[in-house]
Amino acid sequence: MNGIASRLLGAGLLLLMSGTVWPSAAAEFPFAKDETIELIVPYRPGGGYDRVTRLVQPALAKALSEQAGHEVTVVVENKTGAGGRVAYEYLYGSPAEAARLVLLDNQAAGLQQVALGAAFDLAKFTYIGRVNNSKTAIQVRADLGIDSMQALIERARQKPILFGTAGAGSSGHIATLIVQAILKDHGVELPMDFVHFNGSKEVLASMRRGEAEAFLGSVSSTISAVREGYAVNCVVFDEARSRFDPEAPTALEQEVPGAQIITDSTRTSRIFIAPPTMTAPRAQSLREGLNAALHSRALLDAAETARLPIVYGSAEASKKAVMRHSATLSKYETLVRETLAGQ
Repeated sequence: MNGIASRLLGAGLLLLMSGTVWPSAAAEFPFAKDETIELIVPYRPGGGYDRVTRLVQPALAKALSEQAGHEVTVVVENKTGAGGRVAYEYLYGSPAEAARLVLLDNQAAGLQQVALGAAFDLAKFTYIGRVNNSKTAIQVRADLGIDSMQALIERARQKPILFGTAGAGSSGHIATLIVQAILKDHGVELPMDFVHFNGSKEVLASMRRGEAEAFLGSVSSTISAVREGYAVNCVVFDEARSRFDPEAPTALEQEVPGAQIITDSTRTSRIFIAPPTMTAPRAQSLREGLNAALHSRALLDAAETARLPIVYGSAEASKKAVMRHSATLSKYETLVRETLAGQ
């Protein structure tokens, strides 16, 4: 190698080590300079899905701008209706050149596809990555003295457990019935009755008053009831304990029959998805941008302050989780349809 070639190679290595982007790399950015990338929230402004999307938006814009070598505009829009179905069907029918993502609610979308005739196929969306997921738990009133799944089952044999739900036919109502069905398939009876409310806050208020006895819900969103002392998480459905309530044991630790199946069926994940026809370069750019955004210190600090946990998951892992959940819903499709038909 002559001296000129050696110097050029050395300069190239320095540029790579410094993180400098070559002009040709920026030119390969798969979105046009004037394109706006839309982040669509399937629910109303102000809710959890809206808040987490607006939290991610500036970090994703920054990550994509660094990737492109120029400013990239990312906006948040709310497209509500039919429990998210309007947004999912809109995305499903979007053309390949549409620069838009929707934050998926796997629980609601799964119900819509399996039992409500939705015009989309979860397997065909382009998966970008998971923003977070919620560890689900069965909360019971503290005054009942129930601290494990076995204790809950024994109490239910004496008198059916009165579960509160966020609404008849809601995803939480369906999920609770599926937990009961999975246990039964594994030889365990969990007798239960239901009282339905308009949202989880009303369920917790009922438990505080000494009415509803139990609730299947997110550990992070209901932890206030535990900290205030009127509820206990007797079992967490996840592979690991929740950082919000590290004292609460998992179903796997307790060797609950069908623990992994229940975990897959009750987990709620917030996942960015894109149109089924999005090109591979665009999808890869967004995946890399989301990965960088969700690992940025600024976003993680903002999420901690806002009490909105960020739990990144790859596109591949996210899709697998949605497919496992959908498979469980399909197995219990008759139960799901009968429950929804009765509302």
